[in-house]
Amino acid sequence: MASRKNSLAFAGMPRASARGGTAGLRRSCADPVFVNRMPRGLPGGASPAIQRVSKEACLTPALDRGLMVLELLVKKRIPLRAIDMAQELNIPKGSLGRILNNLVDRGYIERDEQTMTFALTSKLLAMGSSTVGESHLIEESLDVMRDLRDTTLEMVALQVLLSDREGVVLNTFPSRHQVRLMVDPGTHFEFHDTAPGKVILAFMSDKDRDRILSSIKLTRETDKTITTLDALREELDDVRKCGYALDRSECVEGIQCISVPVYERNRTFVAALTVIGPSTRLSISKLKELAPTVIAHAGEISRRLGYEGVKS
Repeated sequence: MASRKNSLAFAGMPRASARGGTAGLRRSCADPVFVNRMPRGLPGGASPAIQRVSKEACLTPALDRGLMVLELLVKKRIPLRAIDMAQELNIPKGSLGRILNNLVDRGYIERDEQTMTFALTSKLLAMGSSTVGESHLIEESLDVMRDLRDTTLEMVALQVLLSDREGVVLNTFPSRHQVRLMVDPGTHFEFHDTAPGKVILAFMSDKDRDRILSSIKLTRETDKTITTLDALREELDDVRKCGYALDRSECVEGIQCISVPVYERNRTFVAALTVIGPSTRLSISKLKELAPTVIAHAGEISRRLGYEGVKS
């Protein structure tokens, strides 16, 4: 799955519980008692120098450095080595190592053992998701997607319906191969020329599907793109029968993928789970061979979302 709206690139790459409540909490920098203890006779109760020291005293160095690491990875948008982060952020290697291990353990970043680089996972996206449902979907699918990526060695993505015209990528795990396809979370895609788009159309309600198909634009992207409504309807019938959809280089020449539906309770369709890669590695026969594996992983996500009748 890929999209003309996407920024595609090929690159050579890679819990402790939170304590709630107020027990043991100290007075904050804004606490009136703190302010009243400032030296008398100074405008505002303290000099600018004293105010700066007081503010810095309220910071947590390790947390501050951890946020710096996350912000750097967001800014660079590529996997980074620990030594490069240490130099750019001016953080001692030992301290940075502990911070990275903590972030990996909490699921915010991922370590690539082959290239010894670190990259963001979609956990921040999950935390900032606009709906509780999407956040829950991402959280429940994280380790299943990682396992599917490690099993297939190819990029794995999770996609959902965005509007009547397109879907959106919620989460991705990059391929383990040195040459890989990059698709960022937040990437939009159309329905007719992508495997996840076909899955979304095939497994939504008949009413919603008819509404979307009544106004869909079947733009040709390659010589394999479906460009007639009859052909698309026939393809969707096949998807429902076999339980998965294929992209046969229909959106981007040389890129192929397989997508499988994910359900929540009451067999409500919620997402597409997709394995994506170059056609040189993922031929159509290879994709069909992977189908049972992808279906099983989608079934595990569905089970975690409350669906008890997954058919493998």
